[in-house]
Amino acid sequence: MISRLRSQQGFTLIELMVAISIGSVVMLATFSMLDSSVVLTGKTQKRVDATQRGRLAMYQITRSLGSQVCPNSTTPAIVGSGVTGQTASDQYSVDFWMFTGAGAFTPVRHVIAWDTNTNSITDTAYNSSNNPTTKRTLLTKVLPPPGTNVPVFTYWAYNGTSLQKISLPVGTALSPAQAASVAMIGVSFYAQPDTTATPVSASSKDPQAQTFSDQVFVRTADPNDPKGPQAPLCV
Repeated sequence: MISRLRSQQGFTLIELMVAISIGSVVMLATFSMLDSSVVLTGKTQKRVDATQRGRLAMYQITRSLGSQVCPNSTTPAIVGSGVTGQTASDQYSVDFWMFTGAGAFTPVRHVIAWDTNTNSITDTAYNSSNNPTTKRTLLTKVLPPPGTNVPVFTYWAYNGTSLQKISLPVGTALSPAQAASVAMIGVSFYAQPDTTATPVSASSKDPQAQTFSDQVFVRTADPNDPKGPQAPLCV
């Protein structure tokens, strides 16, 4: 009985303090890693969201632009300035004729534009009276690529030997001659995650946003021609 009471088995106060200190350090390190993992996972999900949304919008834009047609033998696929009731193509919008159906050839005029008020890219279809019939939002929370006055749309023409970028100052639309010569259109935009509370300026360089760029040949310009992508011809 006395030997049991004198037993030294158990932990001393110092041992308990050391064990608690070590356990606290381990727990803090574990929670720190968990917190970092949650933050990184959130950033990755935002980047994936921006990539998926931007990729789908780019596919829709390039598919539509690739369906350009001349409505008749004298009217080019791209609409330039000077056409009554029609928006001329510029750095932030493309006004063009397209045909994606089958059967009777009935081109429809579309305008794909970056909306400065809502920071979105929209596709608007018009009827023969130049009245809008449908309007789709292709992408929200989108801006021009980072930089100052960077265009969403650029235009390239065949100068007889190669493609040359058409110089188009901000706020200036394609002239009728320039519109008729467009052989390729460049598309670039800056897509932000849909979870972003409000779109931020491109200059702030949202680390989760993604920049997309692509090029589309006008349907009436053959990029595989041995002489190169000749100027579009309406037949």
